[in-house]
Amino acid sequence: MELKGVVMERISDFNKQDGVGKSRGFGMSGRWERPGTERIFGERGRGFPAIVAAVICFVVFTVWSPVYADCFIFREKMPDQLVLEGMELAENKEEAFQGENCLMAQGTKEEPPEILFQPCDISHAKAIRFFIKTLGTEPLPSIVIESFSGKNSDVLDLNDFRSETGRGGGYVEISIPISAFQRRGEDISSVKGLKFLPATDFQIFFLDDIEIKGEVRKDAESEARTFGGPTRRPWKKDVSESEQEQMQGGEGVGDGEEVDSSRGDSLEKGLNQNKAKEEEEAPPPGVPAKGDKWVLIKYRQLVQVQTANNDVLVLVFRDNGMNDPPPQDANAYTINGEAPPVVGRYSAPIFEGPNVDWKTQRYPVIVMHRMYLPLPNKQMLEEGKTYHITYPGGETTIVFSSRTVLCESIKVNQVGYNPKATQKYAFVAVWMGDLGGHRLKGKNTFEVVNEKTGKVVLTGDVDLVHVAPPNSKDKADVEQEVGGPFYLIDLSKVRPQPGEFFIAIPGLGRSYDFGLDDKHVFHSFYVHMKGFYHQRCGIALEEPYTKWTRGICHTKMTITDADPPDFIKEKGTEVRKSIGGHHDAGDFDQRLSHTLVPGWLMNAYELFPEKFVDGQLDIPEGHNGIPDILDEALWAIKRWEVLQEADGGIRAGVESYRHPYAYGSDEANAAADPLEYRTYKRYGHTTLAGAALFAWASRLVRRFNEEKANELAERAKRAWGFYEMVLKKKKEAEAKVSEDEYTLEKKTGDVTDLEFSKGVLLYAACQLYLLTGEEKYHRVFREIAKYYGTPPYGEWPAQYNGTYYNLKVVNKGMVFTHYFISYLLDKTRRKDPETVELLRKAVLRKADIALYVINRRKWAYLSSAGWGMSTALGRWGDFLLNAYGLTRDQKYFDGASRIADYVLGANPPGWCFTTGLGDRPPYDPLHLDSYKYIKKGMGPAPGIVIYGSPLVQQVPYMIPVVGKTHPLFYDGKVPLMREIVDGWSVVLQNEFTIWETMAPNTFLHACLAPEKPLKGQQLPMGEPKIPGGYPDLSRFHIHP
Repeated sequence: MELKGVVMERISDFNKQDGVGKSRGFGMSGRWERPGTERIFGERGRGFPAIVAAVICFVVFTVWSPVYADCFIFREKMPDQLVLEGMELAENKEEAFQGENCLMAQGTKEEPPEILFQPCDISHAKAIRFFIKTLGTEPLPSIVIESFSGKNSDVLDLNDFRSETGRGGGYVEISIPISAFQRRGEDISSVKGLKFLPATDFQIFFLDDIEIKGEVRKDAESEARTFGGPTRRPWKKDVSESEQEQMQGGEGVGDGEEVDSSRGDSLEKGLNQNKAKEEEEAPPPGVPAKGDKWVLIKYRQLVQVQTANNDVLVLVFRDNGMNDPPPQDANAYTINGEAPPVVGRYSAPIFEGPNVDWKTQRYPVIVMHRMYLPLPNKQMLEEGKTYHITYPGGETTIVFSSRTVLCESIKVNQVGYNPKATQKYAFVAVWMGDLGGHRLKGKNTFEVVNEKTGKVVLTGDVDLVHVAPPNSKDKADVEQEVGGPFYLIDLSKVRPQPGEFFIAIPGLGRSYDFGLDDKHVFHSFYVHMKGFYHQRCGIALEEPYTKWTRGICHTKMTITDADPPDFIKEKGTEVRKSIGGHHDAGDFDQRLSHTLVPGWLMNAYELFPEKFVDGQLDIPEGHNGIPDILDEALWAIKRWEVLQEADGGIRAGVESYRHPYAYGSDEANAAADPLEYRTYKRYGHTTLAGAALFAWASRLVRRFNEEKANELAERAKRAWGFYEMVLKKKKEAEAKVSEDEYTLEKKTGDVTDLEFSKGVLLYAACQLYLLTGEEKYHRVFREIAKYYGTPPYGEWPAQYNGTYYNLKVVNKGMVFTHYFISYLLDKTRRKDPETVELLRKAVLRKADIALYVINRRKWAYLSSAGWGMSTALGRWGDFLLNAYGLTRDQKYFDGASRIADYVLGANPPGWCFTTGLGDRPPYDPLHLDSYKYIKKGMGPAPGIVIYGSPLVQQVPYMIPVVGKTHPLFYDGKVPLMREIVDGWSVVLQNEFTIWETMAPNTFLHACLAPEKPLKGQQLPMGEPKIPGGYPDLSRFHIHP
């Protein structure tokens, strides 16, 4: 998706006093302008696309002047016709090399920042020169020139071309001879752009004064081409010419596609006409756009009146994101005829529509405004008193009762507290947007009330929490993250019992409902497992197993030997059947990290087998004699079965050559996905992880299905055999005298370049020893266990960590508890006492750290402010529940239960981070299969665990949504744990992965499930909770 400027007009006689090369912003031997140029960024980045950065401009090569010298791609001012991907203009002289502005870039290795421009020939130029700065001591990125012909340059390490002396402000000068880009005869006569490959994912760096030295020519052959953004749509035969003209401004043409050059002028003319017409018809600020094209809802709607404190009412509005927010003039409001002393506001999007206009990159947004009205004259809320409230555009009346009026400040587990836990807490945390955090007024008591009968089952005091020690940095940090002081409600003495309950605080209000029995705890487990079913690949999702049905998907895969983990550009001819495993996230790939998924499921079963039975989860394999949790693990393992070759090696997964089509398009779901999925080559990690999974599953299913157990055992041994074969070939290769012979052997497709980490070798050796009892596996396991179990517990990332991980560190040897826990749980094989003691202490040490942090901070919050911090808590449950399985010490169960309370709603923003659960679930996750059900008003598929509230980064693809917040997240005035919005394009909050968020959190809820197993859906699941209901999306027909 992209924005794109219009073609500039050249001033035939440029201003002589500017001089050659002294253009405004950038130049080529002259000055270029476009009449009526507007700022495309707009207020607070409005109009930014979700993934692409902003549109700015490079020189346009026209028929009047085909050759130029010393061209600045960027200098100081904002040009109008470059396309920036993963970059934006930073109007900050402190970051600039010189002057006021520079470019700020951020991206990943899969989606690197890039400068795209109209085709030009730089083969006669001398060098590319620019200035670059990274943060701290981070290494420099690399660079590659992209060509329209597809013959891109080599990737060049910028460190090889940096100036020996540093420049001011942390900048270094880079000067790259053009010859460096032509080592293999690459085509730089039709250059498409400059791509910068980050040294690390999400690396931030700054660029300034980017210049091509020497002669630059217009690429006449490519004149008719139109450059496109990362999402390109081919011309459709059924699209009218007028529609094509409208789309031309924002969609571009994909690689290898052509446009009739005779239509170029008319397309440009049509674009200018459409743009002028749109500017003429643009509505004034605060007024909805004409018609329904851009609007999810037209007008502001009052959806609820809540409370925030003993003396504060909250008006909750939902509004069209194009409207101005409600005013904060206190005289515009009254409560029983008197104006409040002040009006506070907190605004955040609750829903983001699909991109409805490719030309202007419009993402319709619904914003929730919370207007805080303190009562006049320092009054306090009174039970039974009527409050008549007027506000701009309307009025409303409520009768206050602490049993009926919701208080946003009371935070509870919105599903159910575990009856087996001896620690159960709710919290009260008052934070009122730009009015900040506050203490409650006076002394407060609480009641736990049965929703149906009104009976009070528990009473107590609402206690101010003292973070220990009271004056420590912990206290300051926690209150800053929460938004101020907070209060604890101890529910530990409430008796387990059926029904729905809520907390009422007289003079304040009530909480959401929650349960106190096994049924509610089982429901959390059931819905999380249902999320796995909704992510299954290779089958149709059907009733009666789910209402969120879809057709069969991804039944074929093309065999290639591409290197993981990037997109697969390599093509193949052999096509095989594809089935098994789970889609990764909002997209549909399956990579080496997916080997973690069945491990967590089997870990839960091996710890607490009495909790899990057949026919429990309403899945197609129900009633086959195998516990349903193992059936889901076997479905995940099936993917590695179909990727195993005859020699035992297992390929590293399946991926396509790009991401699926744009969110909201007809093709943006698994069943309609037109992309070809291809395989990676046989790989070290997946081969040994597959061996471990096959062996483990063989042991667990043998009592239910001996035939399947034997098949899996044979696969496990073949995978280990492949590992031994590679070791043998490595030794033979190293022994070769002739370097030419070794090189020749590698070229013939040998596997001597494969690597096997210590972590995955530990895993495979453990499970194969327990399967076979053979000492060769035991010997390998004991040796590596000492490496991980003895201080310093390995070397990063090959350590027993299990909380801070990504795909790279999984591959490099990070160890998870389920890699070795079976050795401590199994009762059939001989064990080495020293190894048992080492590993047992390692688990308990991690669990005790988790408990220490929870007890000091009070909130069960242990993560950093990084990507996915809210639901990364589930990973700490790994240590606590394995420790509980080893010791049956209640403190570990309680710690894990408190983590579950947090992720299900007992957290500062009051969110339940799993779709289909709680009264405040995610409304708008990035899940392509859910879109058509959101469109129907059903809400997203249940069981998706989003990343949650991390530290929001100021990156372009978040600005259309995050830019609507107030206080603005980027200003640092919103407490860290409250920085969360609904909006699918805010990827680091509203996406997820099957292996990072879903699997560890499902493990958590599985292990906390009732000891006496329940079967089937116990409670309603997935009903829409969005205030005012989901908007009507039926008129939106989006194309990729």
